[in-house]
Amino acid sequence: MATIDIPAVITAKPLKPKQQAFVDAYMTNGRNATQAAISADYSVNGAKQRGYALLQEPGVAAEIARRVDEYSRSAGITAVAILERLKVQAFTDITEFLGPTGGLKAPGDWAPGTAAAVHSYDAGGAQSSEKIRLHDQPKILLELLDRVAPIPRAPAEASGNVTNVQINVDKLMLALPHASLPAQ
Repeated sequence: MATIDIPAVITAKPLKPKQQAFVDAYMTNGRNATQAAISADYSVNGAKQRGYALLQEPGVAAEIARRVDEYSRSAGITAVAILERLKVQAFTDITEFLGPTGGLKAPGDWAPGTAAAVHSYDAGGAQSSEKIRLHDQPKILLELLDRVAPIPRAPAEASGNVTNVQINVDKLMLALPHASLPAQ
């Protein structure tokens, strides 16, 4: 598996206890800097600004990056693996679920990559037809990717049941080792 090496930031001093408490809280609360600042006993007034400022401090940022890398490696999560899974999900053809007569195939007949996209399956009954519900895996995988290798991207735009996500491919490719865009 390929991994992204995060350059270490060398600091002369270890983190102060409140900075360490901030990092601990930030890593366990869903990465909410404001709440992490409050949990680390910084003032509630100005916690948003203090949380932002702490994230900008080189020692704090380095410790967060180190932990993200450590957690990702121990979980076996890499940006490349996520992108490979996202590719399968993004290009799953709906006809993969259909049999020769147009009805849904039995779950045992679904290809492994296709089966991973299925949230639930209802075989139906006397008064209902078969139903299949898919996970919103592209959204989930982009969130995981953001945890493993944060990349700048435009905000997602929600329109009905569809979420449009824009990724800056140039910056994404720079974040991946040995990746390059095809010549145009």
